[in-house]
Amino acid sequence: MKTSIGDKILLNSTPKLMKIGTLFYILSKKSDNTPILYNADCPHRHGIVEELCDDSWRCPNHGWTFDPKNGKCINAPQSKLESFPVIIEDSKLFVDLPTNKKILTSNSHTEKINPTIKLISNACMLIQWNGKNILTDPWIVGPAIYGAWVHYPPIKLDIKDLPKIDFILISHEHSDHFNEKTLSLLDKDIPIYFPDYKMDRLEQRIRKLGFSNVYSAESEQITNLTDDIKLIFFNSSSMWNDSIIYLQLGNFKILNVNDAGFNWNIPELIGDVDVICSAFSFGASAYPLNWSHLDISEKNKIMKTKNLGMLKMLKQMITICNPKYLLPFANFNELGPTKLREFAKLQIKNTPKTVTEFFKNDNVIVLEMFPGESWNGKLEKISKRLDHDQLFDRNRVIKFLDANYHADTDQEFIPKEFTIEHKTLKRYFEDFSGSEISKDVGMYSVVLRAYSENRELVGKISFVNGLVEYEIEPKNFDSDMTMNCPGPMVQDIIEKDLSWDEIQYWSDYSRKDGEYNIAFWKIMHSPWDARMNKTNKLETSKKKTDLTDKNTAIATLIEKGGSDVNAIFEQFGLYCSSCDAAIGENIEEGCRMHGLTKDSTKKLITKINELLKEKSN
Repeated sequence: MKTSIGDKILLNSTPKLMKIGTLFYILSKKSDNTPILYNADCPHRHGIVEELCDDSWRCPNHGWTFDPKNGKCINAPQSKLESFPVIIEDSKLFVDLPTNKKILTSNSHTEKINPTIKLISNACMLIQWNGKNILTDPWIVGPAIYGAWVHYPPIKLDIKDLPKIDFILISHEHSDHFNEKTLSLLDKDIPIYFPDYKMDRLEQRIRKLGFSNVYSAESEQITNLTDDIKLIFFNSSSMWNDSIIYLQLGNFKILNVNDAGFNWNIPELIGDVDVICSAFSFGASAYPLNWSHLDISEKNKIMKTKNLGMLKMLKQMITICNPKYLLPFANFNELGPTKLREFAKLQIKNTPKTVTEFFKNDNVIVLEMFPGESWNGKLEKISKRLDHDQLFDRNRVIKFLDANYHADTDQEFIPKEFTIEHKTLKRYFEDFSGSEISKDVGMYSVVLRAYSENRELVGKISFVNGLVEYEIEPKNFDSDMTMNCPGPMVQDIIEKDLSWDEIQYWSDYSRKDGEYNIAFWKIMHSPWDARMNKTNKLETSKKKTDLTDKNTAIATLIEKGGSDVNAIFEQFGLYCSSCDAAIGENIEEGCRMHGLTKDSTKKLITKINELLKEKSN
């Protein structure tokens, strides 16, 4: 849509940060003095690029800097700011900007009824409204992140203490949000809603836990939980595969950002909200704690910068979304294991009180709540714990960890088996070849050391413009980055196809320069995306070597692969070995009869091909 952004005189003082509608932009000029407009939305976690100097532009949230000549990111070269040409007509500046149509409106004639919100743990909330109980991102039992993260403040609630839950909402599949231990203990008849991930992977994981009422929702699509409760999942539009939950309870609007970053298009789609729930502190990522190329002073500086950046991002969200309330949450965890105690001692974190102080002069009410506390929206009152004011003293936190967590604590959540071989690692990484995201990595190399007390595997992963090679026991260890990771966890990640984010705090890393290869970390964040996003050329060559396709008879495959192939069918809900129809049906027919999507069918075929190729080697 052609939009007027002001008078030509604005070009006399560029670069200039300006707000157009609900979004921020940077008005600038090219080297030939041609005007240009850049979106000021930082592609990392969607802060505002607002520190504008002649030689660089910087997002204060996490320090990403951009080249004013072309909008390219300096410390993550695969990313750039979106640009729009500016036209001058009659001394006015015009630009053609994309528009978003509002997808929800409120009924101004209906009374707004505030809910009750009980903070259970980390990002887990119990939202009670009009007789319905909604549970978000349930993590109640045990630790998360392979036992690295434990609840803090300690929660004093058991699953049996919950009321009857009407709906469960899952934002994404990190284990502090999609916690299998907790979900396994909940009633499997509860309807469970989650964002529509590619390849139906999250749906498959949920069904495997035994849930029968499973609902996948596409981004920006309205789901009616009841006649007066609406749900929308929004992509964060950051580089990560996380999502934002929007709930409309009658006319009361909750935007649950959790730790997903932000999507600055959301306000245009839903208007103002009543409460924003968001992470507020450093700690989701292990960077910089376990990066050995940084000294203590550099690590402290980075943590302090990240903490201030989180507060600034909250301020930006509040400015755009105009909420009455802000609930800081999704950072209620600590590093429990003894092995990680030194990291826990080094951590510098914001607290909910930090957030309250930061916004003391702003027109927003901070709901300073901890796990175990609740906000009665009708009375606008928080029920607080007796130890509320002492909980976040750092010395008290460390004493709590020392007293409650030891070397043998939560060992059941830490994998033990490390039998994986180089051929599996080679197949895993080289399967990224040909994907668009591997091309974005460019020329990059990583040395991976997977180790245990008894053995280690060392390999070198090389990206060359889309081609990925894994070198076994390399002679040359020179690389752009080094990763030292516990072997059993590496094996678990590969076998279960999990995000490498889960292993961050247990590993240590180093880079030889300051460049951050965002494309590589996108692969590690969601490796399944890199595998499925192949070029046509690579897909064609792959089909020539496939041992089966959609037309292969199911019985033939079971005969070739035996119980191993049958186990793959069962993962997708197909119990073919006991079915007479398997003799005459091919894979496509069987999948269609059992309601599998085309993506699920493709994934099933891929898994079977991988297994049969392995057996033939």
